[in-house]
Formats: sequence, C-alpha cells, structure tokens
Amino acid sequence: MNYSAIAEQFISAIDAEDVDVMRRLYAKDAKIWHDFDGVEQDPETNFQMLGALRRAVPNIHWVTTRVETLPQGFLLTYDLTMTFGDRDLKIPSCVIGTVVDGSITRIEEWVNAAPMMKYLTPEQLKILSG
Repeated sequence: MNYSAIAEQFISAIDAEDVDVMRRLYAKDAKIWHDFDGVEQDPETNFQMLGALRRAVPNIHWVTTRVETLPQGFLLTYDLTMTFGDRDLKIPSCVIGTVVDGSITRIEEWVNAAPMMKYLTPEQLKILSG
C-alpha cells in the first residue's frame, strides 16, 4: 500500500475542492479530528466545514511540505496559505492519517488557526460559524 500517494491525493483533493476524490479516499465511517475544537467529524461534516472555509477565505491553499509513510498510514505536513488584503499568511500544519484497506479511516489534524482568526471579518466569521 502506498500511503504517501494516498496522502498526496488527499491534500491535492482538498486544495482543488474535489469532494468526489475526498469521498473516495475516506472510508464511509472515517473520523476526522482537529486540535482546534477536539471534535470528531464524519466525512460529510468535514466536507461542509471545508466548503465553509473556502467560502470565507476563497484564496486559501494547502501546500504540501513533507510526506512520511507510517506503519498504518502517513504523516503529512503542509502550509495553509491565504491572503487577507495585502497580507499573506502561512500557517504550518500537520495531519496524521490512518489507512485501512486503501481508505483513510482517521485523520488527526493540527492547525494553529489563531493567526488567521485575527484577520477574519465579521462576515467571514459568520460563514465559518454556520
């Protein structure tokens, strides 16, 4: 099993907003956890969250910086990049993915969202809060 290839497809699909590819990569009962809220999401909830993030910050991108194969999956580091007016922001982030039978069954993601939060307008915050 090529866990690195799965990791690359995963982050590329997120950056391209390709929900069909993400849906194929995730197991139906996958759990997605983020450090900023400590809540586990199912894939559909995760797609909704990513869509809201993209609507709030249209110029956001996920840029891979490193992929390592782990015994049961992958470690992926990336820079979350975005622009607010004339201010470019880069947030180094990390994902640990667990893969079973070729499908991602668990994502644990660490993103320090604090730098981004200080630049969001009230309208953007409303989009993100649902």
